Amino acid sequence: MEENIRKKSGRPPKSIKLTQQLKVSFSEEDASICKRKAKSSNLTVSAYIRVMALKGEVLDVFSTENKLEKRVLTGVANNLNQIVKEAHTYGLLSIKIEAKAMLSEMREILDTYKFKNQKL
Repeated sequence: MEENIRKKSGRPPKSIKLTQQLKVSFSEEDASICKRKAKSSNLTVSAYIRVMALKGEVLDVFSTENKLEKRVLTGVANNLNQIVKEAHTYGLLSIKIEAKAMLSEMREILDTYKFKNQKL
């Protein structure tokens, strides 16, 4: 009795199948930079983007102190919006002092922020 044992031919199956797709948009300049970097790394563009997304690092632009200042400034801006709403409801003269105080506080925070960024 003769047994026909056939070897499987072709590419072996991948251990991890990549089934999920994400859409990423680039400007023309960014796309060409990404393609060039992928080529210099001997990777496809998809593989390069995958590696950078999973293992690359994104540097935090704002320090912890800047984030706190931004949060304070956002709170002041929200307060200013509430004051403007009151001004439209009850009249401008009733909240003039409060608005000036808020504006000077915002100006002080912005000046501090600009001064710190000029040192960098």
